[in-house]
Amino acid sequence: MNRRLKILIVGTSFSPAYGGPARSVSKLAVEIEKAGLKVGVWSPDGSVLGTQFIPPYSGVKRLGGAFNNALEQFGACDLVHDNGVWLRHNHEVAKVASRLNIPRVVSTRGM
Repeated sequence: MNRRLKILIVGTSFSPAYGGPARSVSKLAVEIEKAGLKVGVWSPDGSVLGTQFIPPYSGVKRLGGAFNNALEQFGACDLVHDNGVWLRHNHEVAKVASRLNIPRVVSTRGM
């Protein structure tokens, strides 16, 4: 069976006020989806639901609610890409990914 790889990308915020990471993480999600992978994006502040940095015509799936809810909405994923390590939600993402045996890649984004 030919199945697209599913990546769930976590960003702290996708609000323009958050600066560079809001733009760069959004662009990364869009480009990965264009390459043929299935991409979901989640942020703890919910800003991903209305971000201007992911075009409405993009196939990137915006996920809301708590991280566990985002996983349920997106379905089983092959990889979590977490953009940060120091905030509470990063620790929660790490615990959940570990418990579910989902590989997690971390980008420190300027730390």
